[in-house]
Amino acid sequence: MRRFDAISQQLVRILQTSDQPLETAEIIALVQSEFPVSRKIILKRLHDLKDSEEIEAKFLGSGKGVWVWWRKSAFKKGPLPDHSALEPSEKKLASVIDSSLYPLETKEVTEQVPEFSREQVLRKLTVIWGDGVIKGKQVGSGKGVWIWWRVDAFEK
Repeated sequence: MRRFDAISQQLVRILQTSDQPLETAEIIALVQSEFPVSRKIILKRLHDLKDSEEIEAKFLGSGKGVWVWWRKSAFKKGPLPDHSALEPSEKKLASVIDSSLYPLETKEVTEQVPEFSREQVLRKLTVIWGDGVIKGKQVGSGKGVWIWWRVDAFEK
């Protein structure tokens, strides 16, 4: 890792110890619990770290949207899990999630399985998420956006 200031180092530590992608608001709260620093400075450091390829990030949603952040190389492709116990439509959704190298939002999954509506995809994803087949998280305000990733994406 390149030499960074204390805030950047704290950001990298937070993301390296996280077992899931973190949205900007979560990161800001964690950093501000240790440093009296503004949201603007934290965002600048996050983007600097992303640009220098120390961490990875993705912008989700439309308008202001939300950024999610994770440690570099957290999403490594490994052997696809056995989903033989799932029904065919759930198996297809699980394989879309498992084959991705970054978290996918529901909209992106829906685009890859056009035979299902967004509501059907969301319902099926929440079922297999509840069964522990994939990981998921709602990010953003209000109804927000759901993101999904493979179960073993954050194993060390």
